[in-house]
Amino acid sequence: MELTAAGRPAFSNKTVQNSVQDLYGIEGDLEPLPAEWDQNFKLNGGDAGTFVVKIANRGCSKEVLEFQNSAMNRLSERWKSGKSPRVVTSLSGNSISTITNSAGVIFNIRVLTYLPGQPLAGVQTLCEQTQYRLGYSLGELDQHLFDFQHPAMNRDLPWDLRQADWITSHTRRIADVRRRGIVERIILQHRARVVTMLPKLSMSVIHNDANDENLLLKADPEGGWNVAGLLDFGDMLRTNTVNELAIACAYAIFRVENPLGVIARIAKGYHHARPLTESEIQVLFPLICMRLCVSVTNSAIAAKDDPDNEHRQISDQPAWEMLEHLESVDWRDAENHILAVCGLDPRPEANFGNRQWTYDELLDERRRRIGPSLSLSYKTPLQIVRGQGQFLFEPNERAYLDCVNNICHVGHSHPKVVAVMSKQAATLNTNTRYLHPYRIEYAERLTATFPEELNVCYFVNSGSEANELAVRLARAHTGRYDVIVLEGAYHGNTQTLVDLSPYKCEGPGGRGLPGWAHKVVKPDTYRGPYRGLGKDVGWAYAEHVGEVCERLVTEKRPPALFLCEPILGCGGQTVLPKGYLQKAFNYVRSIGGLCIVDEVQVGMGRVGSHMWAFETQGVIPDIVTLGKPLGNGYPLGA
Repeated sequence: MELTAAGRPAFSNKTVQNSVQDLYGIEGDLEPLPAEWDQNFKLNGGDAGTFVVKIANRGCSKEVLEFQNSAMNRLSERWKSGKSPRVVTSLSGNSISTITNSAGVIFNIRVLTYLPGQPLAGVQTLCEQTQYRLGYSLGELDQHLFDFQHPAMNRDLPWDLRQADWITSHTRRIADVRRRGIVERIILQHRARVVTMLPKLSMSVIHNDANDENLLLKADPEGGWNVAGLLDFGDMLRTNTVNELAIACAYAIFRVENPLGVIARIAKGYHHARPLTESEIQVLFPLICMRLCVSVTNSAIAAKDDPDNEHRQISDQPAWEMLEHLESVDWRDAENHILAVCGLDPRPEANFGNRQWTYDELLDERRRRIGPSLSLSYKTPLQIVRGQGQFLFEPNERAYLDCVNNICHVGHSHPKVVAVMSKQAATLNTNTRYLHPYRIEYAERLTATFPEELNVCYFVNSGSEANELAVRLARAHTGRYDVIVLEGAYHGNTQTLVDLSPYKCEGPGGRGLPGWAHKVVKPDTYRGPYRGLGKDVGWAYAEHVGEVCERLVTEKRPPALFLCEPILGCGGQTVLPKGYLQKAFNYVRSIGGLCIVDEVQVGMGRVGSHMWAFETQGVIPDIVTLGKPLGNGYPLGA
């Protein structure tokens, strides 16, 4: 069930007052308390005591309320350095009762003992001792809950940091583009550096909302503050245990000048009560940042969907202020600071060379030792030392989403690829002049993905080698030499392929197409001379192929081949119009030429609907070329 504004109770004080008297035998005055989804009251019961009346949102099941009750009762018996509310039973012995509104809708109602204390939000400054005590109390809390289980503990909540990636599809709700960028950059780092670690961390039931309004403090006669209690168990669930600490830290650092120092001291106290693993410390600072991102995203959603509920905006401004501050903190530096304060050694620096290099040394030697035609990208070149999945990493583990290296077809360092490569490297590495079952079985599997006519493989090291060989085969078969290519095409870096690739030979340092290479108009339906989505547009572009074929026949130099990508890569990610290859192939084949399709950049399922991009055009090429994506970036082509 989902908590909703429509399911929020809205009873009058008088109605609740009468119900509590009838159900619990408690009389007194009611004072409304803030709530996000429920309706809460403070009940001053005179000699009977002070209580909190909680009427649950319709979206909260009775099982979840029983889960909360069970946890609160457990903590009220065990947690010494802090306090938990205790559930009050009704006159009939029930821990959960019901109340009905004027429309006949039934809501669950509970009465809890009231905890006095000063909310953390109301304390201007926390001394170092108080910060330590706060962490220690939370560590004790999680120790008491670590073996606690309940049938309703596995919940799907937007506040669960284990599932925080849901905010990715809602960042557009953040109107300020600059601030939205902060959140999106943190999400990227979180995905790359934290998400894969979470399944390896310990899990338990946690309170999950130790924020600055729910943590109560009381003054210590000897100085500082002690934890007096913890309110609102509504977000309780089973998740990664370290999330408890991350959430508390996220709110404890509101409006402080040295947030990293506060985080480290709270973590130290927590560590002394419940020892943290090095992996938990590694993810702590990122999880704090991510909790703030969840908070501001939730506030942005609530501002539009639930604008009258001020409680859902209570943390928005201080959360943004802290996010803007924390963005400049290096996650690895934060981790090492927390480790040091907790009395642990820093995580060793990884060494990616045979000696230690500074960035400037590496850049200077690169320019001195590596040919200048092998260019570096970006004004300030990146030092990339590791890849995992879709991410590339700098030495400090800062992650970048890799939108450039298209040869790592199933992601960097895919474990299955690494395993089979390691096994084969330890078994055999030789050329193709010997028999081996794997080579034949691989050819069978590869050709099974193609039409029946394409059933013979030549294995090579790269897409350039594949295209070079394809051109040689076509020339040998036809006894001709000339080639037809598309405007903006790129097919490889051998001399022949550079000469026939307009993307290269017509670019800086190029000498233009040689006399044997003939360029036709790129079939760009967006910017080209013919625009639209119909087959007539594809045929119009194909006419240019027909015109070149006719001219070359007249000149008594008919082409050996027509070489093209079924979707242009370097030529602008241009999707060919319907019917283009069918018509173009007909023209080429009518004069005895071969049709070669270059699938290096766009094949192997990357178009989504088909294994090979040429299939989207309804054609069967004479030759298809494949490159290093076939080996996930390692030297293999066909």
